[in-house]
Amino acid sequence: MERLFIPAAAVAAVIALMFLLRDYKKVKRSAWERFLYISFLIYLVAIAHLTLGYFHLPPEENAPMRIQLEPLYFIDEWQTYEDFYSSSFFNNARLTFFNFIMLMPLGVYLAVLFQMKPFWKAFFMIFTVSLTIELSQLVLSYVGIAWMRGFNTDDLIVNTAGGFLAYLIARIFRGLIRLLGK
Repeated sequence: MERLFIPAAAVAAVIALMFLLRDYKKVKRSAWERFLYISFLIYLVAIAHLTLGYFHLPPEENAPMRIQLEPLYFIDEWQTYEDFYSSSFFNNARLTFFNFIMLMPLGVYLAVLFQMKPFWKAFFMIFTVSLTIELSQLVLSYVGIAWMRGFNTDDLIVNTAGGFLAYLIARIFRGLIRLLGK
């Protein structure tokens, strides 16, 4: 039987297009807000591609899956490297950095486009998005639809920290711009 590989981004793009059409008919937005909303949907499609890759149909049998539940394990792992110039250390640090910046745009969108207040709601939203990504990777990997994905507590922590930091910075800049505009 021939396998079919469907990009997660294609599925996400169809869903984003449905949201865009619904939004266009129901919500009045300025040109700038419409641009931000479209860029937000494109960002979500990119996140789907980065975190889920391709869907395998029919599902893979005995697909490998990874679960890492120890918080801040990456710090302990970094301490085991004898050579901080090795490719394995560089790759590990690179993945941690990418996880840190992955939800930063979400934090900015929450502050600028959706003007989300108070702080705890933004934190909860960013945490929930990160948890949804991790759980989706775990479930889709378990059933064999996504290959070699899993649940990583460090990703959850680092994604949330990066997204919330960006939210705080964007809120500060919004406040400064509003203050200077008066």
